[in-house]
Amino acid sequence: MGMSAAFNLTKFIHPSKICVLEPDPTYVRSASALSWASIRQQFSLAENIKLSQSSIKFIKDIDQYLRVQGEEDEIDINYKHGSYLFLAREETAHLLEENIAVQKEANVKVNRYNQSELKAKYPYLNLEDIVLGSDCGEDEGWFDPWLLLSAYKNKIKSLGVEIINARVAEFRPDKVLLVHNKTTNDTLTLHYNKFVNATGIHAKFTNNLLNEVLPSDSKFDLPVTPQRNFTFNIACKDGPANLPLTLCPLKTVIRSEGPNYIVKSSVGTLTDNQEVCLLLSKIQHNASHKTSASTSFSLRPSSHTPLVMPDFVVDYDYSSIYTKFAKNIEPKIVKRRISTIYRFQLAKLCCDEIIDSITKIFHAQTTSFKLSISFSYILLNQETQELEFYYASQNNQKLFDVPYFVGNLLDLSNLTKKIQTIDLKSHVTYPNSRFVFRKATNVEFYVTHLHNTPIGTAISLPSYLKNNKGLISLQNSRKTGQPFNDNLCFFRCVALHRGAEVTNLERSTKGLFQEFCEKYALTPSEFCGVTLGQLESLSQMFGIGICVYKLYEAGNCELVYRSLKQDGIMSLNLFGNHFSFIKNFGQYSSSYLCLRCKKSFNRKFNMQCHTRTCDASTKKIYGRGVFSPTLTIFDKLALHGIYIPKELQFYEHKIVFDIECLLIRDTGLSNTDSVTYTFRHELASISVCSNITDYEDPVCFISDGCPKKLLKTCLDYMTEIAVVAKLEQRQKFADYIEQIEEMNDTNLVEKFDEYLSQVPCLSFNGSKYDLRVCKSILISLLVQMEEVKFVIKRGGSYVCIATENLKFLDIISYLAAGTSLDGFLKAYNASVRKSFFPYEYFSTLDLLESCQFPPYNGFYSSLKQCNTLEPGKTSTLTDDEKAAIGRTPNKEFPLTDNERCTSQDMPCGFYVRRRSEKNFIKEYPTPISSVATEWLADLEHRQNTTIQHARNKGEFRLGSKQIPVDGFRMSDKTVFQFYGCWWVILTVLLYYYVNFRFIL
Repeated sequence: MGMSAAFNLTKFIHPSKICVLEPDPTYVRSASALSWASIRQQFSLAENIKLSQSSIKFIKDIDQYLRVQGEEDEIDINYKHGSYLFLAREETAHLLEENIAVQKEANVKVNRYNQSELKAKYPYLNLEDIVLGSDCGEDEGWFDPWLLLSAYKNKIKSLGVEIINARVAEFRPDKVLLVHNKTTNDTLTLHYNKFVNATGIHAKFTNNLLNEVLPSDSKFDLPVTPQRNFTFNIACKDGPANLPLTLCPLKTVIRSEGPNYIVKSSVGTLTDNQEVCLLLSKIQHNASHKTSASTSFSLRPSSHTPLVMPDFVVDYDYSSIYTKFAKNIEPKIVKRRISTIYRFQLAKLCCDEIIDSITKIFHAQTTSFKLSISFSYILLNQETQELEFYYASQNNQKLFDVPYFVGNLLDLSNLTKKIQTIDLKSHVTYPNSRFVFRKATNVEFYVTHLHNTPIGTAISLPSYLKNNKGLISLQNSRKTGQPFNDNLCFFRCVALHRGAEVTNLERSTKGLFQEFCEKYALTPSEFCGVTLGQLESLSQMFGIGICVYKLYEAGNCELVYRSLKQDGIMSLNLFGNHFSFIKNFGQYSSSYLCLRCKKSFNRKFNMQCHTRTCDASTKKIYGRGVFSPTLTIFDKLALHGIYIPKELQFYEHKIVFDIECLLIRDTGLSNTDSVTYTFRHELASISVCSNITDYEDPVCFISDGCPKKLLKTCLDYMTEIAVVAKLEQRQKFADYIEQIEEMNDTNLVEKFDEYLSQVPCLSFNGSKYDLRVCKSILISLLVQMEEVKFVIKRGGSYVCIATENLKFLDIISYLAAGTSLDGFLKAYNASVRKSFFPYEYFSTLDLLESCQFPPYNGFYSSLKQCNTLEPGKTSTLTDDEKAAIGRTPNKEFPLTDNERCTSQDMPCGFYVRRRSEKNFIKEYPTPISSVATEWLADLEHRQNTTIQHARNKGEFRLGSKQIPVDGFRMSDKTVFQFYGCWWVILTVLLYYYVNFRFIL
């Protein structure tokens, strides 16, 4: 409401004069985000109908209203047409009749139905006590509230409306408003002319604050009362596909949501709502008559126990850290496909706070899960007295080396006991001994969900399980031959364990199931199977031990679950979401694998003895053997029967980059006895090139003085390239993608998608220089973008940084030790070679605007203690040069400085000239200048001499670098060079000096 009000006010007030106070920028508790986002015309007041008719026009043409100028993407809020269905009993039918009359007067296409007409149109509903109903043929439906909210927010921000993360604290006379800024934790004073109350369920509270400063005759009351509603997700196989948004007489609401249904009720547990149960049972009954497959409901609240994250609190002793790294500290829930991250702030590093957070997380889960824990903390550098922040991640600062499995209350109890025995500060990782611990800011819990599907559903078993002589598959009835489809496979296993015959199993099974339903107060229609998390309670209920195994086609099996009770053990095989009964372990498997410690056994007896004492410890044994390379993604796919041809397994896309830095002598650091700081490297430019379609041309990004902005622009460009590369990769594997995505191994599917998405970003020596120079900015940007997947370091070098779309690698890691860039280019017959760069001369961005070539001393390197344009002392001379100096240099008598000028490493050869009189336009030399050769030929004629040039034995080349010259006269060692507007003769005296003669 607030965003909408601000948008519409911009039509009458300048946007810079509008301010929106948003106390919850995450919108976790926002009424808009939590709503069903539905729109209807079936109201009882004409005014509401007209408002709705105007709104539906806005929604249908939303792109022309809310698209930000300059953006190409069309605004789409995923609007879906769907009618409201109102149902009335006899006592309220007259009210619905009156509403229908009002709606028809307002030109609403409403349809009226009596009971028989309703049954004909909606045969799947329970309509026994319903006498009247109505729906609408057009302009009703629902949409995505998040998309609408985001569109509003982006639009008003682009118009110039200010959005402040603050909550109203106090109204004062003369239209002064005090607000609490939740970002800076300060109190702001705002002066306003008009105030719009759009605080949803808090509107009455806000209104009461305003009444405190209003005159008694102006005070008013808002009849807004918060009401708690519960939303449930319902899975129903083969139910009606397009159930309208149905309002039952007791104000319970249900509608379709994709393949499932959602229900809103004021009752906290769905089974307590008799009205919904009657409605759903009718849907189930009718659906089961339409197909031979059974129809089952999986009833559960959309959140087992809603977990509400606390507000962000700043510790003022470390306010600079909390402000700078707020995104890494503030409480947050990040939901992913198969995992969730929970972040809680810590007042202090103690076990009680950790255990309290874990308990909240446990009660918010609906399945078993694996838990990893990591801490963020502040360290103090005792030498510089600077504070440094180390953020939590799934790979660093971990409390446990391996994720901890939590499947029930017993696992939770064991986990809390384990944490209470841990010294948390001993798990703090220090870069070196100069750092000391100051404060733990927050803890992150990484929850990986397991076994989300209830066990018991009928499934087609593979042949190696069907034909296993030690296994009773329980897939079909031995008596009738019909497949089981009632989700009772676990209870059949219990009946077999207690001695029931396979051919006379159903009576015992139904008796056990009835006992289960009575204990847990369930009706058969509500049952959808058992989960691994329920096995412990079932073990206690039936007085049996339970062990669950998983058998592989190779014949080896692993232990999946073991109950606390270890007498009278019932052994089960788990495949997908189906239990089978193991009657003979010797025939069931040829080897047995413990899931906890991965130890294998040849005999069942040894396995059972081991499971009683297994403490999941791992013994590292280093024996003989041969090296086995890690399986590639294509090897793993082949194990699933998907074979990718060798010619497609080569990843041909790549991005290459190189950075250049300013070398600034003012480092801002004080030298120590052991360390001297000479230069500070500041990012100046990044060059990027790739072999991806439409991105083959090199692009150079130049800094405007803000390295972070430069790096962000470059990352965005690389990501744009990566998106195109992924599309090309998907096109390349088009024949296999559908088959891969249908596999049951979700981890392998995600790995393949990662392979398609990540484009290698190659640099030369980037792990030691390029990435290290920009690491502080690069890592922080990637963390803000929440794209870092993993980082591999080797000492101080960044061997690999992987994100969702990019994988930064150093090509040196794949070359022989000591390979130089020039050697690498030469080995691959590259047409260019490593050039010369005045690194220490390049100290300011202003030099990029210079039109002059850097001076000779600008190429001096204090690191090499020489000028990079000069050759090394071991340079090899040609025979002519040795003859000229009269000796052969050796270790005792190397080349002198004057002698080295003959092979001087100068930036000659192909050149581009820019002259001031021609406004510095690029001028390229021709391969063979006809004017130059004419001049040299004329010179030969007039001086009666011989000059070697391009048309007379070819150009002569000087020195070990083989520098070409236009002309050379061997008799007196004279070089002739033609420069267009003048002729220059350079006489080289190879012993002590160089003499220049200019002929104009």
